[in-house]
Amino acid sequence: YASARLLLRDPRRALLVAASLLLIPAIGWEAICDRVHTTKLCALCLATLYVTLQVLHDGRRRWFLFLGVCLGLGMLCKYNYALFALALLLATFSLPAYRNRLLTRQLIWTIAAALPLVVPHLLWLTGHYAELLALIRVKGLVGESGPVIARLRGLGMIASNMVQVTGALLAILMICFPQVCRPRTWTGGEPRRWLDRFLLVSLLLLVGVVLLEGMAHIRLYWMLPLLTVVPLTLFLRIENAELGRRQWLGFGAIALASVLTVAVVRVHQARHHAPRDAVYLALAEQLRADGFTGGIVWAQAHQEGGNLRHFLPASRVLCLEYPLLTLPDAAERRPRLLLWDASYADGVSPFLRRWAKHRGIAIPHFDDNRVVVAHARPFPVGLGRVQHACPCTTPCQRLAGTQRPDTATLRQRGVAHRGHRSVRRHDNTL
Repeated sequence: YASARLLLRDPRRALLVAASLLLIPAIGWEAICDRVHTTKLCALCLATLYVTLQVLHDGRRRWFLFLGVCLGLGMLCKYNYALFALALLLATFSLPAYRNRLLTRQLIWTIAAALPLVVPHLLWLTGHYAELLALIRVKGLVGESGPVIARLRGLGMIASNMVQVTGALLAILMICFPQVCRPRTWTGGEPRRWLDRFLLVSLLLLVGVVLLEGMAHIRLYWMLPLLTVVPLTLFLRIENAELGRRQWLGFGAIALASVLTVAVVRVHQARHHAPRDAVYLALAEQLRADGFTGGIVWAQAHQEGGNLRHFLPASRVLCLEYPLLTLPDAAERRPRLLLWDASYADGVSPFLRRWAKHRGIAIPHFDDNRVVVAHARPFPVGLGRVQHACPCTTPCQRLAGTQRPDTATLRQRGVAHRGHRSVRRHDNTL
């Protein structure tokens, strides 16, 4: 709203720009039930846009300082903020008037405000750059299905994400404000050209990442912060167009209806996590029956670890996705548990095996380890445990009662029993 109020003469149209964000499903719906970090990033990106406009049109020192603060906080929020900042910088440099207003001595204040915020994290990143890059490549499915197919899939996902984010918004605006479809009547001047170039540069950067890295999966929330400026660019085009009362009422009714619909549906789905909670409750009860009442849980993903921690309050959960939180506990003699998604072919993901190998932990092959699999919706959860003593006696007896069950009984109970072998490693129990 603040950015639109700065560029549009009519404050009522600034309200339309702000309300238009509610018509983007990834914001109007997912912002209140998921994507917490992405919602925060979108707010920082729009704040950066507003401060940059003030730098270009006002130029006082305080706006350069605020720009540095936004840049520093954005990099601490999520790494894809760098894509937004780079696209904004290149779009600014492409216009001579804006470039001259930015490249002044006042820019030193921006750098001075950003460095204290971002340098400590950059120092940490120098020692973990390879791990971060590997994680991004895993999430982007680099090279999936071959180099050519991966790149085609990546380009297709960029187009698909653009339609998902802006498709409904464009359709509603074209119905309520047909002037958007008439290029001859477009206005907006230099700010509109700046935002248009920002969107174009953002698209080219995404395409470049796909072509250079071979990413087959470009996630929607990677692109969402870049597309939050679309409503502003559209309303700048019709800044001088006459809008009738029916157009105002029609767009307002649609925006209000979308808010009410989201509110009603969200209340109706307040308990939509109950089936997943039941899965982890059953898993926690099975672990307690098997002798694990508390200890160290190394989870590959934060969803599995966090949900299990809710039902095992005496446990300490460390997530492999966040290396800083994976503290060394080799000297602490407590039961250890490895937790991962059991959808992999051999029961243990390659990422978990590499992580364990790097830390001197031996994970046996799936065929040599007792793995408990909970085949319950919404997804399976796998548990692998290696003990000092041979797990052919005590764990199986605890699981089945007084006698060791046969393989058929174990399968009926959702347990994959594929042989046992005791493993001794640095006097630690996993």
